[in-house]
Amino acid sequence: KISNFRFADDTTLIDAFQEELVALLNVLEQHSAAYGLGINYNRT
Repeated sequence: KISNFRFADDTTLIDAFQEELVALLNVLEQHSAAYGLGINYNRT
């Protein structure tokens, strides 16, 4: 759960399970998009 998200220049997501890490990434993308932000996968 992401409880506080303002601006992230560099972000690290950590989870023991790949499926949950993908879910976290999806949540991050959704919340970022709501504020006009995105993830640059070319630089990730």
